Amino acid sequence: MLDRILLLAHKDLRLLWRDRGALFSVLLFPLLFSVFFGLMFSGGGSGGGAKISLAVADEDSSAASQAFVTGLEGNPGLAVRRASLDDARALVRRGKVAAWLRLPQGFGDDSQNLFMGKPPSAELGLDPSRKAEGGLLQGLLQQQAAQRFNTLFSFNENTSSLIKRQREQLRDPAGQMPGWLSGLDRFYQSLDSLSAVIDSAGSQAQADSAAQANTGGGFVPLKITTHEESVIRKGPASSFAVSFPQGVVWALIACAASFGVAMVGERRNGLTARLEHAPLSAFELLASRALASLLSMLAVSALLFTVAALVFGLRPASWGLLVLAVFQSSLCFVGLSLCFSLLGRSEQAASGIGWGIMSLLAMLGGGMIPLIFMPGWMQTLSRISPVRWVVVSLEGAIWRGFSLAEMLMPGAVLLAIGAASFGLGVALARRRA
Repeated sequence: MLDRILLLAHKDLRLLWRDRGALFSVLLFPLLFSVFFGLMFSGGGSGGGAKISLAVADEDSSAASQAFVTGLEGNPGLAVRRASLDDARALVRRGKVAAWLRLPQGFGDDSQNLFMGKPPSAELGLDPSRKAEGGLLQGLLQQQAAQRFNTLFSFNENTSSLIKRQREQLRDPAGQMPGWLSGLDRFYQSLDSLSAVIDSAGSQAQADSAAQANTGGGFVPLKITTHEESVIRKGPASSFAVSFPQGVVWALIACAASFGVAMVGERRNGLTARLEHAPLSAFELLASRALASLLSMLAVSALLFTVAALVFGLRPASWGLLVLAVFQSSLCFVGLSLCFSLLGRSEQAASGIGWGIMSLLAMLGGGMIPLIFMPGWMQTLSRISPVRWVVVSLEGAIWRGFSLAEMLMPGAVLLAIGAASFGLGVALARRRA
């Protein structure tokens, strides 16, 4: 009996492989759906126009520190939020901003030092997962700090006070001349790179140059001390953790529809009647079709998640629970595929009615609009859709952090829907026969 079931299942899989239209809906469409919406929600097509979010804690509150923060707010590459240090760190930990910046007391006084004395200092806290943005951010901070050197080349109301401060430092008898000469020597060594920073504001090359100067031993406009801020992530790590479960939903729907329509075609052209007169039981016929449908769903789901892992870096919280979620979701749609075959007397009727019903259930259950974006009333209504429980079980294994006990509820709902659908399909098929 098992040999006959496997032989018939192999026949159904070969027919699916030869049907180009069904193969597109089963394989290519779910993959394109997952990739397209994953890139769209991740901002992958923005062309690098997104701003770097920064929370600034100005503890000095001097004219120089206020001017520095105002300059950062005017930078087109930054989105600056003023906050206390605790609030700024909390924003980074919650993933609301990329980094926090602390301007300590004395920042304004140190900003008056041009060639001697220590430069102004700042502390920068970074989300470890956004190191590329952190490097660019340090360059932008150095660029803004370098703006104070414009006073060397233009006279304004601050020039007199700066000159007076430098003269007072020169009168200091505590051996200031060696330090002044050393600072001036470092300044001349870095003058070319500093001029490039001032003249090519906003460019990537300028940001890289300033960042390198910050880590080197030469003169820097701003001394930056960096810290890593641990981030508490409560949502999906990327948009692909949401889009690929949706893609699997459409793959399951397509497999169920394809096998359901194929069964309608076999009944219409008399193949089912001929098989019923063969030495095959009704159980063997249904088991072979269910097995072929199940294997196709498992194979397509495995392919989608392999692409997600290798190409887009998707890492589920539990691979074991993900396998369980895919298996129980596939069993549910195996039962639904039998119902597909009883929705019409012709392939066109069954396909149209089946796709219409499943598209509505997908729209309601999170196959089109992610569940996390749905209003509360719609999330409540979505409980009637099997698609919702597929999405919940897949997301539970990928990023919601479900335990095995938490996976039992969506699994029980899916298995109940699948068993009820399969039983209803068998009863209707016997009645129609």
